[in-house]
Amino acid sequence: MPVSSGGYNGLDAADWDGDGDLDLIAGNETGFVRYIENISSPKRTQFKTGRILNGNMYAARWQFITDEDPERPFGQAKPAVVDWDGDGDLDVLLGNNSNRMAYFERSGQGFKPMTPLRHDGGERFSFRARPAPVDWNGDGLTDLIAGTSAGLDRNDGKDIGMSVYLRYRDAKGELRLGPPRPLLSTDGVEIRTPIPYHHGYEAVDWDADGDIDVFACEKSHVVLYRNFNGRFRREPVLFIGKPLSVSHHETSTVAVDWDHDGQLDLLLGGESGRVYYFHRTALERPAEPEAKVGPVESLRTNAEGSRLKR
Repeated sequence: MPVSSGGYNGLDAADWDGDGDLDLIAGNETGFVRYIENISSPKRTQFKTGRILNGNMYAARWQFITDEDPERPFGQAKPAVVDWDGDGDLDVLLGNNSNRMAYFERSGQGFKPMTPLRHDGGERFSFRARPAPVDWNGDGLTDLIAGTSAGLDRNDGKDIGMSVYLRYRDAKGELRLGPPRPLLSTDGVEIRTPIPYHHGYEAVDWDADGDIDVFACEKSHVVLYRNFNGRFRREPVLFIGKPLSVSHHETSTVAVDWDHDGQLDLLLGGESGRVYYFHRTALERPAEPEAKVGPVESLRTNAEGSRLKR
């Protein structure tokens, strides 16, 4: 049976149980987040049926915004797993069906009550978007790649800004999240991604050149913003030569070395709820392999199966 977390799968991968392999942490349209434990053996990839993380991890639009929007009860949970407070355990940042971010701080075997994540410019990020935690500037603090919007509830306009939010310590030594700083294209223009169906980011050194590249989902397609000295060039992500997409609404992207061959692969979550695995070689192959068949030759054999000479 395919791995699934329910419709509109928002996905991350982390060694949640500390056993040395990657488990899946996945949200869905209802707003709940599921822990899908990896129980694979050397001969077989296998996962347990997902169960709601902590028994109640959930975020939805109504918790942040009071309105009459028809999607008010929905969550569209987009988790990112990270040690956000630097205390040695894994916390969860959760994009959702608002332009706010839910923060679940790990405490012992459970979590503290959900709180809205705030930055120095307020608490608005972008609608239904998974954030990408990463140490952007190499100072040892975990920063955040996320969308930027100014609207009360949904994103205003036809697109949203793609920004980095840098962490720092204030005069009291407490961690804070700075305001959004727009990422720029190689032409020096602020990068903005289209609405609707913009569903978050992944930040990794995809090409192993020492800087951070950014994956984004744009209208169901996965795209890569490749880093060139701090500015970015948009490139389609291809699967055997064709634009990569697993859904018509949204795709959640996670870059991990799944098969331990030293290269990053991609895990994708789509609205079907399923999880899709794309090996790096398939992403770099320009087209589907072709097989050529020569002339057909009939063979004559004897009773023992040996070929007879003509």
